[in-house]
Amino acid sequence: MIWELLRPILTAKRSAAKAIVATACKITGIVYHMPEDKREYVNHGADYYEHKYQEQALKLLKRQAVKLPAHPNLSIVVHPAEARPKRSRGAAD
Repeated sequence: MIWELLRPILTAKRSAAKAIVATACKITGIVYHMPEDKREYVNHGADYYEHKYQEQALKLLKRQAVKLPAHPNLSIVVHPAEARPKRSRGAAD
């Protein structure tokens, strides 16, 4: 699952083989540090990551829209993101 999420990001800059190694290193580092930080694995589920991806894509589109040249018949309104409480990392629930 992690590979499917990270593949587009990693393969854009490197080959697929290097991306696989980079993903393995990333997972290994996370697993190695979990006991040190006394964290438990939390599976957020696919919906969480899909929502996060949609927010990121929308943010990118808004930035690109602002850079477009002005057109007399087109007005672009970029609304600020809705305020949400931020999740703190490593907080005990």
